[in-house]
Amino acid sequence: MGELPKQAQPLSAMKAFLLKAFHQCVPLSLQLELTQSCNLKCQFCYSENTMIFLETGAVCKVIDDACTLGSYMLALTGGEPLLHPDFFTIAEHGKKRGYLLIIQTNGIIIDENIAAKIAALAPAVVDISIHGAKAETHEALTLVKGSFDKAINAIKLLKGLECPVRFKIPVTKINQEELEQINQMAESMNCYAVFDPFISPTLKGNTKPLELKPDFSKLSLYIDYSIIDNEGDILQLTPRSLDEVLCGLGRILIAITAAGFIQPCMRVPITLGSIYKDSIIEVWHTNEKLKELRYLKRFTIEKCRNCTLLDFCFVCPGLQLLKHNTFKIPYEEACENAQLRHKKYQESLKEKNEKKY
Repeated sequence: MGELPKQAQPLSAMKAFLLKAFHQCVPLSLQLELTQSCNLKCQFCYSENTMIFLETGAVCKVIDDACTLGSYMLALTGGEPLLHPDFFTIAEHGKKRGYLLIIQTNGIIIDENIAAKIAALAPAVVDISIHGAKAETHEALTLVKGSFDKAINAIKLLKGLECPVRFKIPVTKINQEELEQINQMAESMNCYAVFDPFISPTLKGNTKPLELKPDFSKLSLYIDYSIIDNEGDILQLTPRSLDEVLCGLGRILIAITAAGFIQPCMRVPITLGSIYKDSIIEVWHTNEKLKELRYLKRFTIEKCRNCTLLDFCFVCPGLQLLKHNTFKIPYEEACENAQLRHKKYQESLKEKNEKKY
C-alpha cells in the first residue's frame, strides 16, 4: 500500500490513498465492539444490552493481525466500551501498534481521572452521543436521569485536556426539532456534530425502534450539509452508476462483535468466522461470502435500476439487510433522503443563477 499520506499533504493525496485501499481491499478501519453492556437504555438502539465482553488477549491478537492487513484506524465501540474492565489495556495496545484511535462513548462514566487517561491516549477523536439540546429531550431517549449533564460534563473535561470531541446525534422524531440547537451547542464547545437519521430494527429483528423514525422533510440542517459546503457553495456531486460497488463493505473495514464474531461491518450481521477459532487474516483473504459482498452493486437493488436520483442517493447495505433481510430492496429513508437532496440541489442552483443577474 505504501506510506499513509500525512495530514499536511493535499486532500487529493488522501483521496487517492483511500481509493487505492478500496480497490486493493485493504481494511483500513478495524471496528471492535468491546462489550454489549451499556449503562443507558436508548429506545432506538439496534444492539442488545447484554453482559458480553471481548477477551483481552484475543482482542490484542486481532489488533496485531489487522495491522498486518493494513489497518490503521481503530474504533472502540459498544455497548459502552469504557465498561470493559481492560479498556485502557486494549486502547494502549492499539496505540503502540500505531493506530489512530476513535473512541465511541456515551460519556456517562467519564470523570477527571478517566478523562485524563483518555487524553493520554491522544485519540484521533472521541465520539460522544448527544440526543437533545436539553436534558428533557436527551433523557427521553436514553431513559436514564442525569445522563445529559454527565455527557456534557464529559465533553467539557475532554476539551479541557485538548481532546478532539465529536457530537454523534442519532436523529429521531423526538429530537428532530432541536438539530440546529444541538449544532450550535457543539460549535460553542469547539466541537462538530455528525447527524445520523437512519433508524433500524435491532440485530434480532425487533422493529420497535422504527417507531422513532424522524420526518425527513424536517431535517433541513442534515440535508443542507450534504449539498452546501461551509462557504455556502454547492458541493460537487459524484456521478453514480448502477454498476458501482455500493460501499466499502468487505473492502476497507472489518468488524468484531462482543461475542467475537468477525463481520464485514457492525451493522451487517453476517458472520464470517470467530476470533476465538479463526484467523482474521485468513478470513479476509479467503472467505467466499466476503468476496461476494465486495462486489455488491447498485444494480442488485431492483428499484434503483430506473431511478433518476442516483447521484443524490446514499444506500447502506446494512440497513437494507436489517429492514428487509435482503440487499435487493432499498429502505424507504434512502429514497426520501435522495428526493430531498435533489430538491435542495435544484433550489440552490436556482438561487445561485438568480444571483448572477
